[in-house]
Amino acid sequence: MSIFDDRDITDWDWGFFSQVEACVRDFMEQDYQFFSEAEFQHELGTYLRDNLPGMLKSSGAPGSWKSEEVYPTDDTAGNPTGKPAYPKIKVYYEYFVPGAAIGKPDKRIYVDLVVEYCDDIFNEFVPIELKFKTKDDGSRFPVFDTNQYQQQWFNHQPSADNRFAFWKDVERIEHLKKTFSNIRHGIALFLSNEPGFWKNTGKFSDISLKDDGTPKQPNPFTRNNVTINIRNPYTTPWHDTGMTCSKSKFRYLVLTI
Repeated sequence: MSIFDDRDITDWDWGFFSQVEACVRDFMEQDYQFFSEAEFQHELGTYLRDNLPGMLKSSGAPGSWKSEEVYPTDDTAGNPTGKPAYPKIKVYYEYFVPGAAIGKPDKRIYVDLVVEYCDDIFNEFVPIELKFKTKDDGSRFPVFDTNQYQQQWFNHQPSADNRFAFWKDVERIEHLKKTFSNIRHGIALFLSNEPGFWKNTGKFSDISLKDDGTPKQPNPFTRNNVTINIRNPYTTPWHDTGMTCSKSKFRYLVLTI
């Protein structure tokens, strides 16, 4: 059952960002199987495009939404509700932003996902940066569904570097918010089966993502000649996913920036 099944799809007072964030969380509760961060990115983008409500008409099946306008497109039909008549949603992958826009003119910036809401009155963008970092827990899958070959499902990826990379994503979204008035909020998303992230084991405790209810603001912090400066403190609550493809538990972290 989708989080949106009992919501009036013409409820325009439920803000667009809130819809995107709720849809992201709903996606994380599903039982997906990912081999890579690129697959995670693609599946999330597809889910957002297919399931965001508000400007889409249900086909009748729970959780099934089609790209049909809720309101008439014929001007002669009128619009007694006074609501926008031509709402659209677009999902972009690897959205390019000139580095100068966030104070880094020598960089080429690509945002993992950008969701755009646009109608005949205004538009709004929600940038989403994501991380999918794993440990090898012994999970294997049969190649082409045979027992002839078994393939390792997850790679082992050092936690310290990836904690730093996640906070870099947070900093990037903060810069985008400051620069562009049609970005109200963004999302930083982390998915992992490595407990070291939410337990904060290993090096660099000052860039912690520990699930302890404590606001965190690693500021400033330098690693490999790169410095991050986070504008605001964030708590880092982790949640269990619906994934059942591995021997270990997958959890996710969603930060509203």
